[in-house]
Amino acid sequence: MPLTDIPDDFGTGGSGINPTGNEPTLKTLLIEHRSALENLQNTVVESVHSVNNGSTTLVDYDASENVQGSLIYVETVGAYFKLTNSSSFTVDNLTVVDALGLSSGWQWIRINQHNQKWEAQTTWFIDPQNAYGTSHDENDGLTSATALRSYA
Repeated sequence: MPLTDIPDDFGTGGSGINPTGNEPTLKTLLIEHRSALENLQNTVVESVHSVNNGSTTLVDYDASENVQGSLIYVETVGAYFKLTNSSSFTVDNLTVVDALGLSSGWQWIRINQHNQKWEAQTTWFIDPQNAYGTSHDENDGLTSATALRSYA
């Protein structure tokens, strides 16, 4: 049923959904959620394999079709990066990446978030001196051959 076909008073007092009549009606909530979803559609959500180590990387991603606030998921670090303008963070190509295809000042900024995969991992190999020649901060840290370079 289209939202326009829902009566304006649907979900108001007496229906059991909004018995006091003080909360927003179900129709209002549906319209607000539809609006939020439409806004999300304007935010491009894509994914790349890694930040800077592999075949499809964020460093090489052409952001020219993206808009302020666009998100991209990076598989190796299990995190989203958000496209921002007028950012002056120091680029480290792990948490801050210059956006390719856009003018100066556009950067992908890593969003700090919980990651259940990393939180559940109980053993970590970290090799800051790169003794095995394979340590990298986009590795999984499960073995000495896939050690992380830093604690970051």
